[in-house]
Order: sequence, then structure tokens, then C-alpha cells
Amino acid sequence: MTLFVALVVAAALASPLRAQTPAAPARTGAARTPPTADSLDQISYRGYLLWQYDFVAWAASDSVNLRHPPAGVASRMIARQRGERRDRWDVAFGRLSANRDTFYVAYEVRQQQNDPNNFDVVELTPARPDVGYYAAAARAVSIAKDDYGTLPRPYNSAVIERPNGMLWVYLMPTQTEPGVYPLGGDVRYLFPADGRLIAAKRQLHKAIIEYRSDKMSAANIEAGTHTAILDNIPEDTDVFHVLTRRPSVPEYVMTEAFLYSISPKGNIRIVSSR
Repeated sequence: MTLFVALVVAAALASPLRAQTPAAPARTGAARTPPTADSLDQISYRGYLLWQYDFVAWAASDSVNLRHPPAGVASRMIARQRGERRDRWDVAFGRLSANRDTFYVAYEVRQQQNDPNNFDVVELTPARPDVGYYAAAARAVSIAKDDYGTLPRPYNSAVIERPNGMLWVYLMPTQTEPGVYPLGGDVRYLFPADGRLIAAKRQLHKAIIEYRSDKMSAANIEAGTHTAILDNIPEDTDVFHVLTRRPSVPEYVMTEAFLYSISPKGNIRIVSSR
């Protein structure tokens, strides 16, 4: 055990929560029994999907912006996994109709099968009306944003399709400065496949913490740490944060009952009970 980890463990076991966000009660019914390895793997996988979604969103957006789309025709973006292995993504850029029934696809961007760092772009003129998945996902994002209310800063959205067809919708603060990585102020919604009704809502973190690595030497950063105050498990966006942040270092998450470690590859393990 390194000195850094030992200090983190000692602080977690010997002292109350060192919250970096305003104090708040844990979520009602938060489990104090250790989570199973399978449940932690599921959190890791959802965080990995968010990281993939973020990558294809930015890369596809760069490809579309090079074509200088007219104002308003590509105001929304929805990405979706494709193929039997679901290892590549398609991204649709367009606009949602006023009644939220139709998504008009102006650009289709496909991640190349043999080269995932490159994308093929097809411009659709006129835009193709879609009343299926893209309309449902865009509608769910619109409803989630309405429910979450006025956002204090730019936010990204992500839609992940579950195996049963239901939709996870995430709202997360956008990184606006190089080397500054926000964590917190995020939420996950669950929608049915048609994206018309909120089935569940989970606040993942409360206030936003910003990790600044732009003024620090990578050699001096061994790990990050934060306190989780809403539940006794890490969240999907904790994993996304670790996979996105540079330099790539572990993150220690302290809850009321446990101390967790998230590796640079997104794997979660319990370090100790508190």
C-alpha cells in the first residue's frame, strides 16, 4: 500500500466524512452491506459507455462542423450503438419538431468498423424525418432537461439504450476549460423505449467539484479523491470522470460505509469498510 493510499484509508476510517460538497443526508435506504462484484462491474460498464458516447459525440461533431451546417438544422445530436457486438456507434444530427414527435436527421455519422478513430459523414438534403429511436431519444433528453430545470453552466447529455429497449438519459456538466475536469451536479433518468415519460430519476452527485490538472505536473498527481454523500456506492459518472481525466490516475471515493478505488481503466474495488 503506498503512502498516499494509506493516508486516504486512515482518514476515511478515523474521521467523519470530509465532504467537498455541501452536507446532505444519504439517499433513503442506502445499503450498508458491501455491493456485489457484479453490481460494481455494471457501474463500471455504464461509465465506460458514457466515455465512449462522449468520444463519438465530440469526434462526430468535429466532422459535421467541417461541413458548416446551416443554423438550426443540426442543433441536437444522438448517438447509438450498432452491430451484433454493439462496438461501433452511429450519430444523428438534426432537430426535434415542436411537438417532439419527429427528429429531422440532417447528418448521419458512422464510426468506421476497421478504424474507430475515423467517421463517415452523410448529409441528408432534405432532412430525413425519423419517428423511431432518434425521435424517442431526443424527446427523452428534452423532457429530462425540462425536469432538471435551469442549468447554471453548459451541460452535455447522453442517451444509453438498455438491452430491454428502455433509455438511460444522463445530464452532466461540460468541460469548458482544458485541464479542468468537472464532477458532480449530474443526474440519470430512466425512460421507456418511446421516451415519453420519466420512469425513474437518480441524482448522482450534488454540487460540482472541478479537478484542475492544467497547473500541476503529471508526475505529482498520484490519485484523486472525493466524498460521496448520496449513496454508499460509486456512480456511473465517477467512472466516466476517471476515464476522461488527464493525467490518467485512480480515484478514491469515500462513502458513509465504504472506501472505493476506481482504476484508470474504470474498474471498481472496495478498499475498506469505514
